[in-house]
Amino acid sequence: MNTLIALNRVNKSFAQAANNDAVLKDIDLTIDDGESIAILGPSGSGKSTLLSIIGLLDEPCKGEYLLRTENVTSLTKKQKSQLRNRHIGWIFQNFNLIASMTVLENVIQPMRFNADIKPAEYIARAQSVLAQVGLADKSNSTPDKLSGGQQQRVAIARALINEPALILADEPTGNLDQKTGEEVMNLLLSLSAQGTTLVIVTHDENVALRCQRKIRILDGQVTYDGE
Repeated sequence: MNTLIALNRVNKSFAQAANNDAVLKDIDLTIDDGESIAILGPSGSGKSTLLSIIGLLDEPCKGEYLLRTENVTSLTKKQKSQLRNRHIGWIFQNFNLIASMTVLENVIQPMRFNADIKPAEYIARAQSVLAQVGLADKSNSTPDKLSGGQQQRVAIARALINEPALILADEPTGNLDQKTGEEVMNLLLSLSAQGTTLVIVTHDENVALRCQRKIRILDGQVTYDGE
């Protein structure tokens, strides 16, 4: 497999009053193309901070981050935003859909920041991805007209629209009932089976068991990395 991401001695601290609260401590981690990975740990362990760094929403205080062998640590915010838009799809527990937009408009939104996609392609691409997640008939609905599972499928479609190499999911089943959560996991793992790298932060051991690899975080350090 080819290495998609490599983190070398990554540290993260947040300034709180006179103290620096260390959230991540000397994290060494590689992620290969096509892997499905669950990141587990108690609240406050650093797992969501780690995901935010991997997803270029946050940056380490120290250490090196390589994406496809490119050191992204020293890039500008604009450069990181462009990389994130083209290579990384985000899925959140609370869906983060824009309430005033239709399903189709929500899915189209990331393409507006991707210069490689022509506006004339927006609708056809969005409709194709919505069909992929089983929502072809919901294009003109607004998020408030959808169930939680349907809203998460819209979020998945939005994450897929720029054909990213990496999907990051932060507690993607956390607001869903068990049956709907299983359906969402089946969809995410089917993407992994097609070659998309999938990294999920979860508290759910059943979700983690379905991933190829488990990474456990405790007090900002990796305590386990294996099957």
